[in-house]
Amino acid sequence: MTHLNYLFICCLLFVMISCKGQPSTAKSYQTNQDIPLQTQELLPLRDTILKWIKDKRIPSMAVAVASKGEIIWLDAYGYANAEKKLLATPQTSYALGSLSKSISATGVMTLVENGDIDLEDFVNPLIAPDSLTSPRWNADAVRVWHLLNSSAGIPHGWSSYDINATLLPKNQLFSELLKRYGVVTFPPGEVHHYANYSFGVADLLMERVSKKPLEQFLQAALFQPLGMKNSHSEYLQALAHQF
Repeated sequence: MTHLNYLFICCLLFVMISCKGQPSTAKSYQTNQDIPLQTQELLPLRDTILKWIKDKRIPSMAVAVASKGEIIWLDAYGYANAEKKLLATPQTSYALGSLSKSISATGVMTLVENGDIDLEDFVNPLIAPDSLTSPRWNADAVRVWHLLNSSAGIPHGWSSYDINATLLPKNQLFSELLKRYGVVTFPPGEVHHYANYSFGVADLLMERVSKKPLEQFLQAALFQPLGMKNSHSEYLQALAHQF
């Protein structure tokens, strides 16, 4: 586990502890203003962030902590781009890594909520003309919920490091990656195996069912309704000024 992920988990734990036993009153916050740390309990966390930046273990970090429906800490430390001396802000876009799986899962669940698909639906008809394959198991048996809890039988890996794939035209990328990595190697629904590729298939499913590019679908279904104006599922040139 990286230091960055560890610190993020610490932030989540503090939020959970501060909100334990309280009814949910979550809001969508539209602010460009920093909110200074307002509780002594989180001072060690702030000091840790500052030390890690000073020691060059991380370049920067943005932090948001809510308690009882109110933001009690919204700030950023370090540089978004150290060479250009661009300071990080609470609106700086960061790569979420595997935390993006929760976003993909939520996106799929909006399709379920809208009645466009069902969790028990088989995946292959939803992603046609592409399909999952298997040298041994019945790939047609993979259901939507198998993708979301990593029991589709699809192994783990990192397609983002596939140099050849990154050279493909975008409209061919999902199909080509599916041919290479959408291979069911465990019996569907029987083995839980943490898998990036499983959620890659979920991303393709969202595109095929919604008939929209993934970025457009997530913007319309999640980010815009939640007021997440600085969130994106891909690198956009419009955000290049941050880096």
